[in-house]
Amino acid sequence: MNQVEPFGIRVIPIKWVLKFDPPIIGLVYRQHQKEKKKHLYQISLNNLIFLTNPEDIVNQLIYEHPVYLNRKFIKYEQLIGLVRKLLDYKSQKLQEMVEFMEDQLVEYDDADSDQEEKYTSNQNYSF
Repeated sequence: MNQVEPFGIRVIPIKWVLKFDPPIIGLVYRQHQKEKKKHLYQISLNNLIFLTNPEDIVNQLIYEHPVYLNRKFIKYEQLIGLVRKLLDYKSQKLQEMVEFMEDQLVEYDDADSDQEEKYTSNQNYSF
């Protein structure tokens, strides 16, 4: 990766890191070629993660973080890949939650029918 100095900030990218929950893309970088100290710039996706098109998300991120996501040294396809990983994770977690809720709903429905049978079979109630 190359270096760039927009807005007077020098960024020499080293690697990407991801955090899945909450969704965050991190850029590990140096400010000087010979510098040993590494910096981490974190980008929270917040509500962007709920968009379904990775290109829309990446375009918005580039717009919001032009210094660190400058296309002179950051490959657009790399960002698309990172966002897809986060979207896949979100999709998987949502599917697991839906399946869990469906299982709970079936158990709840069964419990309701059991209770209903008890109430209808017992004739001691007067209304």
